[in-house]
Amino acid sequence: MVNFQLRSVPSPTTYLPTGSPKKSKILTKEKINKLIQEASDIEYLMTRVASIFGISGACRMDELVKMTLQDVEDLQSKLLISIPGSKINKPRSFVVNQMYLNVYRKYVALNIPKT
Repeated sequence: MVNFQLRSVPSPTTYLPTGSPKKSKILTKEKINKLIQEASDIEYLMTRVASIFGISGACRMDELVKMTLQDVEDLQSKLLISIPGSKINKPRSFVVNQMYLNVYRKYVALNIPKT
């Protein structure tokens, strides 16, 4: 028989980290809108378009990576985006409203393949 004394076992709180927890930095709605509206085209145009598509369509990272210009249909007053190869293997699409059309069109104009 083992003689075990409970007093010699350290408290579970002994193993917890000490100090105050670090706060995560989060992007607020205002910061996201500021990025989309004001960030430099030279450095951040593709990031702006990816942010618009990712947020508007609730896209996963792999869905954004697989997207091409052929997945986007410009309907003059809005964009219709088809999501290729989604995780659930069901076709998905979403609409981007008129507020962000100019950002997308600027991106397309700069990425037209030269023949």
